[in-house]
Amino acid sequence: MTLVKLIAKPNSWFKEGTEVFNYDEYGVRFTLDEYKKWEESGTILARGTRVCEDASELRPLGEEYIDGEYCDIDEFEIELLEI
Repeated sequence: MTLVKLIAKPNSWFKEGTEVFNYDEYGVRFTLDEYKKWEESGTILARGTRVCEDASELRPLGEEYIDGEYCDIDEFEIELLEI
């Protein structure tokens, strides 16, 4: 089976250099087949580490937290992993 490791590029929605995962199962990587389906649309629904950029009542500026979002496929470096 081939899994896809997605690493956030600079200036993406997620923290640069961190890995993002399947939105529905945080910590689980996308299979290559799942990734190819997302790739057709040019976007992917992923969950990963964000950094608070606007201070709010919920989070202080700079705090890291886990969140998810639809993102462009090209916001990630891709590595294929054979298991």
